Amino acid sequence: MLSLSHALERAARLPSVSVVLSQALEEMNKPEADISRLADLLARDQGAVARLLRVANSAFYGLSGRVSSLSQAVTLIGLPTTRTLVTAATIIDRFPSHDSGAFDHLGFWKHSLGVAAASRYLAPRAQVNPETAFLGGMLHDIGIAVLGCCLEEEYRAVLDRVHAQDCAIMEAELATLGFTHNDLGAVLAEQWKFPPAIQEAIRGHHDLKPEAAPLVRVVHVANVLALTLDIGEVEGSFVPPVDPASWAALHFTEPELAGVLEAIDRQAQSAMDLLGKAN
Repeated sequence: MLSLSHALERAARLPSVSVVLSQALEEMNKPEADISRLADLLARDQGAVARLLRVANSAFYGLSGRVSSLSQAVTLIGLPTTRTLVTAATIIDRFPSHDSGAFDHLGFWKHSLGVAAASRYLAPRAQVNPETAFLGGMLHDIGIAVLGCCLEEEYRAVLDRVHAQDCAIMEAELATLGFTHNDLGAVLAEQWKFPPAIQEAIRGHHDLKPEAAPLVRVVHVANVLALTLDIGEVEGSFVPPVDPASWAALHFTEPELAGVLEAIDRQAQSAMDLLGKAN
């Protein structure tokens, strides 16, 4: 049976973050970031610039057509949001941009960005930082990406068990690997220095505890809604029942649900610009 430490060793083979994006993230993490230097750094990565401008001009941030330059984008959407978008693009770029064995690259990232957009939309209802919620939603299934890209044979065995026994993917992972993609993703997020709140959301969004933190509840509900809307695809996934306490914590009323779903679907489609042209 595969060990979690071995899976993490395989994940370490993923390509490093580009020097340019690494320097840009370092600049944004300074107490007083230099916007001009940040723009100069990002300008060296034309792919990142193109994606940033597309998302900034989309319905996601409500600036349709108003952003024409990188400096303007950073100024209008703000440094925290810019950091989120650059971080998201950096994570996507660390994984192969093509299907790997049983892993559907495009379907996976569409689902992840759908959950990210839904988490960001729902965050104010739980008094959660929207940018933290976006990254928590985007990373919620990152362990599956590692399995699909770095452990293809093991991932195929997990999916074979899902199909043969008609069971949930986490049940198949425990039986086949001895750990779940949530376990792997949470440890990986720790290694990548994401905050504990995001690590907790990755680990706990499927199996909610009574004391679950607000971000965990937001990501859980966002995942259910993204699956309900059929945004992207992760093989072996199905629409789980929503946790009643999490649903109540977000103060939903039945009459507003249709509008919430419509808004999330619209924002999710805008977030797809982070995938580049082939989305």
